[in-house]
Amino acid sequence: MGNLLMIIYANHGVRFMLEIISLLAIGYFFVQSQNGIFFNYVAGIGIVLLIIVIWSNFGSPSAPYRLQGLSRLALEMVIYSVAFTAITFTINMKWALIYGVFVIINTSLLYIRD
Repeated sequence: MGNLLMIIYANHGVRFMLEIISLLAIGYFFVQSQNGIFFNYVAGIGIVLLIIVIWSNFGSPSAPYRLQGLSRLALEMVIYSVAFTAITFTINMKWALIYGVFVIINTSLLYIRD
C-alpha cells in the first residue's frame, strides 16, 4: 500500500506541474504575439487569470462547484489543448508532444484511480 500511495502522490505532483506549465505556456504565447506590447501583456495576464478563476471554481479538487465525469474531463482537455497549441507555436512541436504525452498519461492514471 505504501508504494501505491507514493505513486498516487507523485501523480498529483505531476498534475500540479502540468497545470503550472499550462498557465506559463498560455501566458507566454500571448506575450509573444505581435499585437503591441501593452495588448500582449494585458492579454497574457488576463487569459491566465481567467483560466485560474475557471479552474479554481470548477476544476480543482477543492472547487466549490467541482465538475465531475465527462464535463471535468472536457474542461481539462480544453485547457491542456490550448497549452499544447501554445507550446507548439512558441517553442516547438517536440516539446509540445512531450507535454502532450505527460498530460495523457497523467490524466489516464487519475481517471483509472477514480
